[in-house]
Amino acid sequence: MEEPITTEDIVIAPGVRETASQDGAVLLDIDQGICFSLNPVGLKIWDLLKKRYSVDQIADSLAQDFPIPDRSFFPMLLNSFNHSKRSA
Repeated sequence: MEEPITTEDIVIAPGVRETASQDGAVLLDIDQGICFSLNPVGLKIWDLLKKRYSVDQIADSLAQDFPIPDRSFFPMLLNSFNHSKRSA
């Protein structure tokens, strides 16, 4: 079984461009022609990933800013990243 990736394993592609507002953001990977839409929570995670925050730091920050009952969703999020990495 592969080890789950961490935020240290995530590299933001140099071709990613961002347009953000209070409603979220749109990310465009100009090299691959892929567009992603982020809600405010996704934008917060994106900003923290750019700052190289750890998973625990991201969870703590989200818990302060948004009504999240517990942090049990973070392992699922990292497993999702890990699955995407293997599928690519």
